[in-house]
Amino acid sequence: MDLVFSSPTPHNASISLQTGELVYEISTNDTKPDSLGLGLGARRTVVKKFSVETPSMTPTEIGYIELHTLHDDRCEVYGRDVRPKDKRKWTSSNGQEYTWQKKDKVSLLDGYQNTVAVYEPQLSGFPSDKPRSPSRLSISPGAGYGRIVDEILITFLYVQQKNATTSKSEGMSNLVGNVVGAFGYAGVAC
Repeated sequence: MDLVFSSPTPHNASISLQTGELVYEISTNDTKPDSLGLGLGARRTVVKKFSVETPSMTPTEIGYIELHTLHDDRCEVYGRDVRPKDKRKWTSSNGQEYTWQKKDKVSLLDGYQNTVAVYEPQLSGFPSDKPRSPSRLSISPGAGYGRIVDEILITFLYVQQKNATTSKSEGMSNLVGNVVGAFGYAGVAC
């Protein structure tokens, strides 16, 4: 099953199947903006799902992600905590343990190291006259359907956001270190 993102940014997008049928709606907002850029804000992502029986109806919230600086993050699907234990490993509602891994591509592996899902980011058309390939999350038919797909999607979004937050804070640490170093402070106590 391929989940196709309407935007290269998966945290604010609609998701459809390859047939064009709308399945999910994802929106992310800063609930406590970080006006100083120090990584102290809070962010909430809401995932809503369209019903297969009545796709034109309003989508229903199935889960959310809350990223916090000063206390634990939250990541829930249908009221169940699916937050990865070590930022990558999580246990699904079917009792199996899965691990998100980033090598050439972001992929989800089961306990037997089988690939269950792969994220393919949007590829730019090259040469420029070729259309862009949209971002997609491809889920193996062996993963099952229903709630497990919802859990895969939401844990993927969580891991992506954590990776982006980590990259941003590492960049800020390097910037502060470079600024301090430029003024001759080497971290030596006087």
